[in-house]
Amino acid sequence: MDMLSASTYCPISLSDLIDKCAGLENGATVRDREVSTLKTELSSAKTEFSRKSQEVDRVEAKASQLEQRIKELQQDHECQRHNFEATKLNLEKKLKEQVKKRNCVKDCSYSSDVFFRREIMEVKLARCNQN
Repeated sequence: MDMLSASTYCPISLSDLIDKCAGLENGATVRDREVSTLKTELSSAKTEFSRKSQEVDRVEAKASQLEQRIKELQQDHECQRHNFEATKLNLEKKLKEQVKKRNCVKDCSYSSDVFFRREIMEVKLARCNQN
């Protein structure tokens, strides 16, 4: 086939091909801009994700610290409660001992008082009998 016959069989003209090529180039440029925009958005999303991940890590660390502090406070409270109970029992025991001693002293005082009154009465009776 010669050149002339080849051009007669081609239904698309050179200007159509140039136009089509220009259209494809414009489409590629549009796609390049879209890809660039998507890359920028992706980069921004990665940055935001990284920031949020760091925030989550910070919040988790703070939560862990607070949980540890709660455990310490619970242990401290339990220790204080135990010490309170021990002190309370000790004070109640001392109070009972003091009441017991006071009652004993009171009983002893009463007994002494009765004894001395009897003695005085006997001495008075003895004096009366002597006179």
